[in-house]
Amino acid sequence: MAVVRRLMASEGAVAEADAAYEAALRQRPRDHQAAQAAADDACRRTAGYLLRSRLGQLRVLRARVAAGRLPRGVA
Repeated sequence: MAVVRRLMASEGAVAEADAAYEAALRQRPRDHQAAQAAADDACRRTAGYLLRSRLGQLRVLRARVAAGRLPRGVA
C-alpha cells in the first residue's frame, strides 16, 4: 500500500522507529536484530495511527461540507 509506505517515511514514524530502536538497544545492547524489529513495528504502528487520524479528519471535513458548513479559511 503506497500510502502506508509514504506514512512510514514520515518524520513522525521515523522518530518513533528511532526511539524504539534505541530503547531496544538499551535493554539488549548487542541484539541489533531485535532492535530493528522493534523499530519496524513502531514505524508500522505509527503509520497506521497517522492513516487513521488523517482519514478521521477527512470524514469530519466531508461531513461539514455535506452539512453546508465549509471549513475555516475556505470561502
